[in-house]
Amino acid sequence: NPTSGNFKITYLLPQNQPGKLEVFDINGRRIYEMNLPHWSTMQEVSLPKSTSSGIYNCVITSDNKRVSKKVAVINE
Repeated sequence: NPTSGNFKITYLLPQNQPGKLEVFDINGRRIYEMNLPHWSTMQEVSLPKSTSSGIYNCVITSDNKRVSKKVAVINE
């Protein structure tokens, strides 16, 4: 899953519930957040250009549920 910081994320939220995507660095600092509409199942994400190479934790929360996945950012 290496990315340069631009990627697509697919998700399925609880019915009629909005969600939030947050991306955290290895130290737990939030570097990105995005509201996720309940009518969508895919969003394009563009992390800030200043994002360093490394492993980041992507967390989606909605209706008191939480899912997380790791993403590797590699800058050339």
